[in-house]
Formats: sequence, C-alpha cells, structure tokens
Amino acid sequence: MPPTCSLDCHQPGCEGVLRPSTCCAEEELPGGRGGAAPPGAAMAMGLVRVAFIAIAFIAVVLIGTHSMMYDKLHAKAAADMSHEVRRGAKPVATAGPMAQRAISEPTRSSEPKAFEPTIFVSIAAFRDPECQNTVREIYSKAKRPGRVHLGVVCQRDMDGDADEVCVPPDMADNPSYTIRLNDAPAASAKGPTWARHLAAEMYKGEDYFFMIDAHNKFIENWDEDILAQHAACDTPGGKCVLTVYPMGYESAPHPQQHVPHLCKNARWTRGFPGPFLGQVYGESTQPRPQPFLGGGLVFGPGQMVLDVPFDPHLPHVFFGEEILQAVRLWTSGYDLFSPSRNVLFHHYGRNTRRAHTRHANQDAEIASAYKRIEYLLEIPDPMNPPRPLVDEVAARADPAAWAEIEKYGMGNVRNVSHYWKFSRLDLLAKTHERTNDYWCGTYGGQPPFSNQWKAEAGYPGF
Repeated sequence: MPPTCSLDCHQPGCEGVLRPSTCCAEEELPGGRGGAAPPGAAMAMGLVRVAFIAIAFIAVVLIGTHSMMYDKLHAKAAADMSHEVRRGAKPVATAGPMAQRAISEPTRSSEPKAFEPTIFVSIAAFRDPECQNTVREIYSKAKRPGRVHLGVVCQRDMDGDADEVCVPPDMADNPSYTIRLNDAPAASAKGPTWARHLAAEMYKGEDYFFMIDAHNKFIENWDEDILAQHAACDTPGGKCVLTVYPMGYESAPHPQQHVPHLCKNARWTRGFPGPFLGQVYGESTQPRPQPFLGGGLVFGPGQMVLDVPFDPHLPHVFFGEEILQAVRLWTSGYDLFSPSRNVLFHHYGRNTRRAHTRHANQDAEIASAYKRIEYLLEIPDPMNPPRPLVDEVAARADPAAWAEIEKYGMGNVRNVSHYWKFSRLDLLAKTHERTNDYWCGTYGGQPPFSNQWKAEAGYPGF
C-alpha cells in the first residue's frame, strides 16, 4: 500500500494520497436486478463495463508507478539524510562513529496525526557527565518526542571517562530519535559562545529553536507546555522569545511554585550589564515582558536563528554574550519574555565541573572579542562621553574584532541607543535601580500587563 505522507512532511493535509478504491458498486440497470433489460440497455451495459475495466486498468498502472517513484525518492532521501555531513559536525557517536539517523513518527501518543510543529533543541556541553540524563529526559518527558530534533556539541575527553559521552548508547542506536552530534575534543573548546554557534549550525529549518544547557530536568509534556506559552505571548510584532535563568533542581518537586522573571541586572562587567537576576513569582497565564536574555533557556521561532545567528567570533567569552544576544534580537524586532511556567530545572553549583584547556593566544582572542562586544553595544567612553569606548576605526583595525561584523551585528528594526533607553540601564553611571524597579514592579504580577513597554518599544497605537 502506498505511504500516507512523504518523508519529513510537516504540511497539514498530507495524509491523503492516491490509492485504489477498496470496493466497487455494481451498476443498477433498467429493469432492476434479475429483470430483463431492453436490447438498447444491454448494449449500453456492455459499453459501460468495457469503459469501467479500461479506467480501472489505467488507475492501477498509475498507482503502481506512483508507488515505485515514492519508494525511490524515499530511499534516496533516507540515504541523503543518513550520510549528511554538516560543517564541523561528526556523526552520532558513543564509543565509535555512527551515522546520523532520520526521525520516526512519535510513539508515545496514539492521537490522530495532524500538523505538529517541530522543535530543534540546541545543547552545548563541555565534559558534562549529566548530558546523557538531559538527553534522555528531553525525549522521555516530551508528549510527542517525534517532533523533537536534537543538536549536541559534545566537547569531551576523547580518551577519558565514558561519563563525558553526551548521548546514551541505547539512544544513539535507536532510529526513533533525531540526534545530530558534533563530537569534539575538549582541548579544542573555545567557550560557550563558540559551542552555541556550532550547535545552531545543526539547525535544519525546524519550526522552533530551543537552546538549553547540558544539565537539566524536565516536566512531563514540556513540549506541549512551552509551545502553549509561546502562543500566549502578547507581542504586537509577533516575534516572541521566551528566555530566563531556570529554577534549580531543588524546585522540581513543586514545579510551579516559583517561576522566575528575568527583570534585574546583577552587576556590570567591563562596562556592560550582566549577568542578570530573576525575581521569583508564581506561574502566570501569560509570559512576562523583560529586557534581558538568559543563556540557560532561549525558546523562539526557528527563523530567529537565521535572522540573528550565533556569533562564532567571541572565543572564551563567558560574560557579555547574553546582553549582546539580547540587544541583537531586540534590534531585529524580537521581544523578550520570561516563561509563564517552568518547563525545566537547571543544576547550579555542580561539583563535577571540569577545567578548560588554556590556549596559547587566548588572552589576545579575549581582548578582540570584548572589543567587538563594546563596539556593537556602543558602550560610551567614561572619560569622554558620549564618544564610544571602541569606535569603528578601532574596531576595523582589529581583524578579529571586525570579522563578519555585518552578518553578526545588530538588526535594522530598532537601534542600540533605543534599547538602552527601553531597558532603563544607565551606561555612564553603571546603575540599574530604575531598571529593576520598573521591570520587576510593573510586570512581575499577573496579567493583564501594562502596554507601556509596547509604546516604548516603538509599536504604534500604544
């Protein structure tokens, strides 16, 4: 029997394909069953039967041709997917290399198949013994695991402990999971921003993009939950990004008692804000608007990975990536919200952290990376405001700071100075009290929320 849907088809209505009828009704002729038909009717009956047989023969030939063509296309597509090689990525591996595999249909739900948005989950892991459990929970706790496609950058000691392997061996061998793996030696690691760029390179057009860390626990049906939250975002521009520092493991027994809102700045690093703080509230019926981004959870439309790709030119940067990504998204027309409910829990204070290998030219790489951040964020010179700390001439003079600046720079929907006004951060005084009071005080409760942020973001009619 021909298949009901083409390979990797996600369009609604793809269930119906040409196939033969399972029954044929006998023609009722004049005179009824068993009655004698007039001569003219008999001749007509013969012609009808000849025509019917001819049509049936043609249909069978067409169906057979369709089925053969589908089988060939299916085999070719499966072969292409299983042999695909993405830049910087290796096949799924546990102890040895293993081909990437295409996803099968979801197995945990028996509901009728309909359009199911796909989610690409991005993980950048560095010698993390908890990554296997995180990968297992992603699929075991999803309501529809078939829509979850995973991309893992597994930076590990290739000759060391097996606990640094990111994908459970039984899952790496199982064709029921879509897992794309970049298995890389830990000695080549260049920090979280570089690894997140590599993970995002494995995105293949899924409907949603979900960036998390490698050490998390999930709630049941997390996929349905976060999709519903995203749909509830109240943004006139239609570009909602859910982002926060998730609650810790200790909150998992009471998952919705404390829900964080990323509405505070904690301190200033090299002249720019970050990291941030989450104010804890109860769950909400709508995501809460905020100006900040937390790298531990970022969920939004897949298009944002194309509009605002992760910057590979920020090696060894641990502080500064979040404010830079927040401003890049915001200037590209995306609005930031904290989730209204917890879908996962993060392991803070881990005692299994393992050291990075220091590179010979690491100090110079870090200096160029921060020069790039200061230029893009338009940080003012505290000794000579409002002149920038790093102007275009200085940035251009450093090839590493200027590399692909247009591709990985700011958006053209809103500008950087508008963001600083919108966030209420004072770049010269290095203060954030007004920011914290406004964003936590105005948007920390329950909806309906004030529309003031929409007016200040530039949306007309507010």
